[in-house]
Amino acid sequence: MRRFSTLKTLALAAVMMLTGIQPSLAEAVKPEKGNVVISKIYYGRSKNKADNKSYSWGGFIEIYNNSATPVNVAGLKLGIVEADAPNLAWTRDRMTEAHPDQIAIRQVFQIPGTEKILEPGNSLLLVNSAIDHRDISDFECDLSGADYEAKDNQNKFPNNENVPALDLNYSYIASISYMLLAQTGACSTVLFTTDQDVASLPTVFQYGKEKGNTNIIMPKSWVIDGVEIVAKGADASNKRLYDDIDKGYFVPGEGYTGGRIYRKTASIEADGRKVLMDTDNTTDDFQYSTTIQPREYDSEVAAIQTIKTSHHAENMVIYTLQGVRLNQLQKGLNIVNGKKVVIK
Repeated sequence: MRRFSTLKTLALAAVMMLTGIQPSLAEAVKPEKGNVVISKIYYGRSKNKADNKSYSWGGFIEIYNNSATPVNVAGLKLGIVEADAPNLAWTRDRMTEAHPDQIAIRQVFQIPGTEKILEPGNSLLLVNSAIDHRDISDFECDLSGADYEAKDNQNKFPNNENVPALDLNYSYIASISYMLLAQTGACSTVLFTTDQDVASLPTVFQYGKEKGNTNIIMPKSWVIDGVEIVAKGADASNKRLYDDIDKGYFVPGEGYTGGRIYRKTASIEADGRKVLMDTDNTTDDFQYSTTIQPREYDSEVAAIQTIKTSHHAENMVIYTLQGVRLNQLQKGLNIVNGKKVVIK
């Protein structure tokens, strides 16, 4: 094993000398299902302390490398799913009938360039306005350290010239270049990869309409991760994503209270890297919060019910720290399949 590691190190050093490529880039893989996930979505908005009006510029989406390998995320696409009212919506059931295995998308953004390495356990912060929003509301965050910004071409809110722009591939309203994240939900989101020009994809009007704004339709097979957020008060009949992308969904609570969802922590590796829940089920994998900050995740693993769902209790090998075999999880620190798991 040591000899293999030495050879690997020498090989990487040779790559660097010959090509000038850094080790992470030489090791990096392409985005695929299971390695890069949508880990946090702040959709809930707040109200400005100064005038009590709706404040929406603090919205953001976080993408996380949930694997143990560097990933080159340049070119990775973020799709904001169609989010019309129920009578006009391209729900999963309607798409299945009219456009099988397709998803209606209203906006597509892309990580620019050819090289952007996302290291294991690290995240990318994609925002609408890369400034410190905390003076506006107690629910808002400091987003000045964002990785990318969806630049507003109408200058409705401040952009940060020091933060690179997300590429905008498509928007169902041409004049809107920022991420449309509805404060009462209906902002399902997908990550996908394709070499096709998405602006050339087929389009559809709102369901039942023959004119107006259009959404592109794309194959669900392109998706590597998806998170379903339905509108406030909605149920499974309003789902846009197929079960092989997301078996569950999240229903928002009250608006203007800084609502955001983030992935629970499934395990913590020996090097401190957090592995986030990823069972393709937003209902189980995500937690609601009004306070969690960018690049922040739970320091303890998810509660017992979620662990059973994601790890299949019958296959768990559980020990105490003293090495005593257990038949079930206990409160406190457990060793589950060789990893530390804390049960509150």
